Amino acid sequence: MGDDDDGDGRQGQASPTPRSSDRALALLTAVIETEGEPSLTQLSAQVDLAPSTASRQLASLEAAGMVARGATGYVVGPTMVRLAHRVVGARPVAQLAQPILDDLAATTGESAYLAVGHDDVAAIYVAAAEGTHHLRHAGWRGRTVPRATTAVGAALAGTPATVHDAIETGITAIAAPVATVGGPAMAIVVLGPTFRLEPGHGAAMDAVLAAATALGELVGAT
Repeated sequence: MGDDDDGDGRQGQASPTPRSSDRALALLTAVIETEGEPSLTQLSAQVDLAPSTASRQLASLEAAGMVARGATGYVVGPTMVRLAHRVVGARPVAQLAQPILDDLAATTGESAYLAVGHDDVAAIYVAAAEGTHHLRHAGWRGRTVPRATTAVGAALAGTPATVHDAIETGITAIAAPVATVGGPAMAIVVLGPTFRLEPGHGAAMDAVLAAATALGELVGAT
């Protein structure tokens, strides 16, 4: 029986099943830890793989959303970002925000979120407190949303905003920027059904502004 090709251009004994996943993890780690947008050539050299093998592995990671194509190379993908923020409880800002979000949800009855900027075009909800109504918005912790045309996008640009139907029909978002050194990098957001928030969005906005101010004071004190 002839030798098996292990997929990276070298001949040798048959490799155990985890070998392919080891390559994928090595490439993913390289994408995460390399400054800028590493190219296929850079990544294949870093993990000692033939470019053809690295290309196949990166294509699988891209299909899973773990990496994505940037302007000049590879970047961390949306699924990887979402999973990373699922464990955001270890981040001090999320810990600081949680009691404020809990109070905001209790005050407004609607679900409250902390959003942070991911890049120039997207934001991520990194902490949440569910509303008290039976019909309530839920489950967006860890979700990436666009900045364009959304309340959170306006808030991250420094302007409080109330926006209807931006991401989901029938859902209203009310957001306010959290003042930080260098400008707003976070926003407090309330999400709920439009039929409840539209008539009383002024009171809800006041509550969101107060929550954003409270978090800004805490962040500034750390």
